[in-house]
Amino acid sequence: MPPLSSPHTKIFASSDYSVTANSDLCIITVGARQLPGETWLNLLRRNLALFKHIVPPVAK
Repeated sequence: MPPLSSPHTKIFASSDYSVTANSDLCIITVGARQLPGETWLNLLRRNLALFKHIVPPVAK
């Protein structure tokens, strides 16, 4: 895999999972904000649900 500063590096941002096809690296930046009074454990559960929804189509 070439380094990120390589002239062969292409960076895309999209909500369309198909743009990840044949990618060597996908960086997912998602996370729910902690609600007032919410425990870290509940926040983790909500974020885990997000990742369970997002990662499978990206890995496809």
